[in-house]
Amino acid sequence: MINIFARSPYIIEIDETGQIETKVELYIWNDGTSTPTSPSYTLQKLIPSSNEPATWYDVSPYILEFINFDSYNSGTYPSTPVNIGNSPRDQYANVTIKRYYDTGSGMNLIDSTDYFGFAGYTFYADGSNYDYGDIHLDSGTYYYYDDGQGALGNLEYERAVPSVRVIEDALSLTAYYTNLDTAAGITVAILAEPVQVPLIYKSFYGDSVKLEIKDASLNVLATYTSVPVTQCKHTPVKIDFVNKYGNFERFWCFGASFEYNDVEAKEHKILQSSITDYNTAQGQMKEYNIKGKSRIKVNTDWVDESFSSTIKELMLSEKILVNGYPAKLNTKSIEMYKHINKKMINYEMDFTYNYNLINSVI
Repeated sequence: MINIFARSPYIIEIDETGQIETKVELYIWNDGTSTPTSPSYTLQKLIPSSNEPATWYDVSPYILEFINFDSYNSGTYPSTPVNIGNSPRDQYANVTIKRYYDTGSGMNLIDSTDYFGFAGYTFYADGSNYDYGDIHLDSGTYYYYDDGQGALGNLEYERAVPSVRVIEDALSLTAYYTNLDTAAGITVAILAEPVQVPLIYKSFYGDSVKLEIKDASLNVLATYTSVPVTQCKHTPVKIDFVNKYGNFERFWCFGASFEYNDVEAKEHKILQSSITDYNTAQGQMKEYNIKGKSRIKVNTDWVDESFSSTIKELMLSEKILVNGYPAKLNTKSIEMYKHINKKMINYEMDFTYNYNLINSVI
C-alpha cells in the first residue's frame, strides 16, 4: 500500500483527455471506526485552460486532521510483536482517494486508490510524493537505559524499550531477535496492520540485542542493535519525539542535565493604607498573574556522527516528550558535528515543559 507522509504536500494529479472539470473524493478514517460511506471531503475544480487542462490537489492537510499524538504507546510490555497489538490507531489514518473527470456529460470515475496516512514528512531532496516504505525507523544502533531491576516481566512498556512501526502489507515480514550476549534467538511473525515491534525481546532485556526485519525470501530489510547502558554517573533523561515517519522515536541522554524554573509576572503600584502612618510591611509594589514553567538542559553524552540525523528530526518534530511530559525544544540552531572536526561528539539541548507550574486548566 502507498504511504502518505502528510506534513509534506501529497499531490493528486488529474489529466484526462477532453476534461473540463475534475473532482477528488477523500475517504479518511482511523482503524477501529467504520469506513465512511460518503466522502470525508470532496475537492473539485475547473481546468485552468484548454491548453493546460491538468489539475492538482494537495490532500495532506485533510489527512492530518485525523491524526494526533495525545497518547503514547502504553500497556504491559509484550512478549512478542503480536501481543503488542496495533500501533495506536489515532496516530495514522486509512485513506481512500477516488479521482473523477468531466468532459461535459457528468463525472466519470478514473480510479480508487488506498493509502496509509502518517503525520511524517519528506525532505525537499527526496522529490514529490516520496514514500519511505513500510519500516518506520532508521536502521542503526540504539542505546537504552537498563535500571538494573531485572527483566521487564509485568513492568510497563514505557519503562525503557523503543520500538519500530512496521506495516506488513502482505510481504510476510518476520522479526528475528538475536541475543548478542548469549546467542539465543527468537523468531516472531509480524501482523498485517501497522504494529509497534519492540527492538528488544522481553526475555533479552538487559542484554545487547539485534533485531532483523526479514521478508519471505529472508532478505534483511532493516537491522537494529540495542545496547544497554547501566553505569550512569548522571540521571538519564528519556526523550520521545515524532520522527520523519510520523512515529514516536526514543533516545536517552546519559550526560549531565540541569533543571530550572522560569517565572514571570506583572507588577503594579498599590495604594497605601495611610499616607501619614502606612504599614512598611505592605510595600509599594505588588506582583500579580505570576506564572512559571520548568526547563531542563540535557547532554546526550558521547554519540556517533550518525546521531546528527536524529537531532535534525528532533528539531523538526511537532511532538516531543521529555521523561514522559510534553515539551518544546528551545535550542533552534545546532551544529551537526563530524568526527573529522570534533573527535568526541556531545549535543547539548534546552527544553521547556509545555505546561504551567500552577494548574490553570479551565
